[in-house]
Amino acid sequence: DETREEESFDPIPRTPEDIKDDGNDEED
Repeated sequence: DETREEESFDPIPRTPEDIKDDGNDEED
Protein backbone atom coordinates (compact mmCIF):
# COMPACT_ATOMS: atom_id res chain seq x y z
CA ASP A 1 0.00 0.00 0.00
CA GLU A 2 2.90 2.31 0.79
CA THR A 3 4.25 1.88 -2.74
CA ARG A 4 0.88 2.75 -4.23
CA GLU A 5 0.67 5.92 -2.15
CA GLU A 6 4.14 6.93 -3.33
CA GLU A 7 3.07 6.61 -6.97
CA SER A 8 0.08 8.86 -6.34
CA PHE A 9 2.37 11.41 -4.71
CA ASP A 10 4.65 11.42 -7.75
CA PRO A 11 2.26 13.42 -9.96
CA ILE A 12 1.19 15.60 -7.02
CA PRO A 13 4.58 17.30 -6.55
CA ARG A 14 4.32 18.49 -10.16
CA THR A 15 4.04 22.28 -10.02
CA PRO A 16 1.30 24.11 -11.96
CA GLU A 17 4.02 25.79 -14.02
CA ASP A 18 5.28 22.40 -15.16
CA ILE A 19 1.75 21.35 -16.14
CA LYS A 20 1.16 24.60 -18.04
CA ASP A 21 4.42 24.05 -19.89
CA ASP A 22 3.30 20.55 -20.83
CA GLY A 23 -0.07 21.79 -22.04
CA ASN A 24 1.52 24.58 -24.06
CA ASP A 25 3.89 22.10 -25.64
CA GLU A 26 0.98 19.89 -26.66
CA GLU A 27 -0.99 22.79 -28.10
CA ASP A 28 2.01 23.95 -30.05
